[in-house]
This record gives sequence, C-alpha cells and structure tokens, in this order.
Amino acid sequence: MAYKRITEKNFGVYRTEVAATDVKNRLGKLEDLIESGELVFMPKVNFDIMFGLDGKEIFEVAYKKRKAFIAKSTPKKTPFTVYLYCHKKGHGLTMNETVCNGKVVGEVIIGKTYELSRQVRDEHERKRWIVETNPPYYNETSDYGISEAEADCTLDSSERLKGSLWVIVDAKFYSKPKELTEFKTTHGEFLTKGPNKRWIKVVAE
Repeated sequence: MAYKRITEKNFGVYRTEVAATDVKNRLGKLEDLIESGELVFMPKVNFDIMFGLDGKEIFEVAYKKRKAFIAKSTPKKTPFTVYLYCHKKGHGLTMNETVCNGKVVGEVIIGKTYELSRQVRDEHERKRWIVETNPPYYNETSDYGISEAEADCTLDSSERLKGSLWVIVDAKFYSKPKELTEFKTTHGEFLTKGPNKRWIKVVAE
C-alpha cells in the first residue's frame, strides 16, 4: 500500500516519514471494510494439482509410455503432486470392474518442469515443439511420449506459442477410484466438475 510521505531537510540530511494522520485515515477505512464484510483476509492454502486425461492417456501413464504432461502454464515450485482425473469425453477407462469416467484414478509426482517453444533447429526444417532442457541440446515432445499433434492441439492457441512440460518421476494408482467430492477447491468448495485437458488447483480431503 502506498502512503503519502513527507520529506524534510534537517541539518543537511533528508528524512522521510509517513504522515501519521494519513496512516490513521487509511487504517480506519480498512477497519470499516473488514467490519462490513467487504474485505476478507483468506489464509494461504497449500494445494495440489488435478489434471484431466482420457482413459487411453491414463493407460499410457500407467505403462510409462507417457512420461510427461503438456500445459500452457505451470506451478512455480517442484516437486508437486498431480491427481489424475479421467474426464467423461474420449476413451473410457475401467479399473477393477469400476467405470472410471468422471473419477480420480491415481496420482503422479512431477519432479521437473521445462519450457516448450515452437522453433526450428536449422533453416531447412519446419518448426516443431522443442523442450528446452539444456540448451543447445534440445529434446522434442515425442521423447516423452507426447505427439506433436497433441502439443499443437494444446498449445497452438497460447500466446507466443510457448508452454510447459511436466516430467513424471513417480506414479500411483488407486485400487478404488476416488470421487470428485473427496476434493475441494482452494476456496473450500467441493468439486462438482473435473478438468478436461487442463489443470486446476485442489485440496484433498
């Protein structure tokens, strides 16, 4: 919050102080907003991530054919947990005689995230998605079990044709899929709808 400041010169040294009356006025306004319920301080909530995949993609994660996810953005810190939600569109999934569409079937740990960019290696090649792991030694999305067509579908609408690649380091699947109601949003509301080809912040019950 910016306060009005008063600067004065005393014996050749400039001294800056916040005007006391201005501070009192601002604090008084804050107190009024809090008492009226117009301003509410929310505690910081630790959260995990839920990612939406179809049944075919979840099988690829289980058998380590898919080693990463692609997203337009990423959480700032690694490692982090990602819950695997089987969305209702696309290929279905059945586990232990349970239809898993619309349920959370497991979780993975993301150990590293890398930036993706659309570029060419030399003037004779077409543009492709490059994983910037250790420039100038680049990998491609296919090295992580993700086709270029999928990367195009996920990221072509993003600004400046950039994205993030989340590398899976460990995976665990549940013997019984979990319901969405076992998770809440960071605002404390139970989930009623899971993500589809994207990620959302969640808190496990």
